[in-house]
Amino acid sequence: MVRVGESFEHLKIVIKIVEVKPYFDPSNRRCLMVGIILIDGKYTSPVYHFWMGKNEEIRTHIEKCANDYLSHQKAILGIQP
Repeated sequence: MVRVGESFEHLKIVIKIVEVKPYFDPSNRRCLMVGIILIDGKYTSPVYHFWMGKNEEIRTHIEKCANDYLSHQKAILGIQP
């Protein structure tokens, strides 16, 4: 179960869950909209949302979010190559 306030760490990036909203998709399956923030040292991201099935594993979504952030980290932080 996904809960607001939970924290995860992946590749030194801390991911905090700040919002969880249940909803039903058009096929009437129960799903969740999850809002997270990523913390990388002194940088804290704006809220980022993703959608998942109620029975899906949160860890795979968390790792994907952290990996996406790391692949764009230089552009986000304004670091020159």
